[in-house]
Amino acid sequence: MFSRLRPLIVLILSAQLLLTGCSANAEKTNPSNAVLWKIEMANSPASWLLATVNTPDGQDVEFKPEVEPALLNSKYIGTEYYNDMNSSIQLAQAMLTKEASLQALLGQERYAKVLPLLAARGYPEAVAAKLQPWAVAMLLFSPKQGKENIPMDEYVFQYATETNKPYFAIESIEQQLAPFKKLPAGKQIILIDGLIANHDELESAFAANMAAYLKSNLDPIAPLMQIETIALPKHERAWFSAWRKELKTSRNKIIIERLKPALQKGEAFFTVGAGQLTGQDGLLAAMRAAGYKVTAVKVEPAQK
Repeated sequence: MFSRLRPLIVLILSAQLLLTGCSANAEKTNPSNAVLWKIEMANSPASWLLATVNTPDGQDVEFKPEVEPALLNSKYIGTEYYNDMNSSIQLAQAMLTKEASLQALLGQERYAKVLPLLAARGYPEAVAAKLQPWAVAMLLFSPKQGKENIPMDEYVFQYATETNKPYFAIESIEQQLAPFKKLPAGKQIILIDGLIANHDELESAFAANMAAYLKSNLDPIAPLMQIETIALPKHERAWFSAWRKELKTSRNKIIIERLKPALQKGEAFFTVGAGQLTGQDGLLAAMRAAGYKVTAVKVEPAQK
């Protein structure tokens, strides 16, 4: 049922910030062998956390069998950020300038290389020319887009809309964009160069991420997002590594704080990018440390 839904609205802009990866040494006692997690706290009904990944071009969104019962039985639906039209407009306003200045900021050679990559993500030159450099870096962290390439979060949002279930966003658009907007201008250029140079490898990694996700194995998803391993200059890798790790830790705090009202009510179903969840510095470990009981939810294979 739900896995076959198609969107009611095609959003103007869609960018998933799956930029944070898990620690290379994931907790052996808590392997990431599930995509759905049951979250429990004292004196409240259980809630459910669904890990999501970017959907590469040509790959349909198919949720695991265990997801639908949790979604149907939930009373509240949440995603990382609002997927409605107003949020799309807010996103566009933040990412775009009034004048076409990207070519001047990037230089002609770099600009020429980045244009086809942005076009493949649904941003023709008329739009791309007005993008902020940090927005270019952010968009290159998402896979190429096909006509039916609908983000997982959008399916969840559409379900909430069609069933009239109360809907909430874990973060605001501004909170989602802040890590990229705060990057120093020079670091933005370095990151863009690394993403351009390793574009083919990144596309392959998106496909590998989906393959791992379909096997309910989140751990292999991490290397793509550990940007210090993306052919950046050696003297820059430590800076970007520290930036990524700080981002993941600070986001954990924001997410847990923003989820408190929903988790206190219970029976909430919400989504967070898979790269944010795993490892000793991931959201699952942070939620356990905050006193929540976190349990993997899986459907056992039928016995023959």
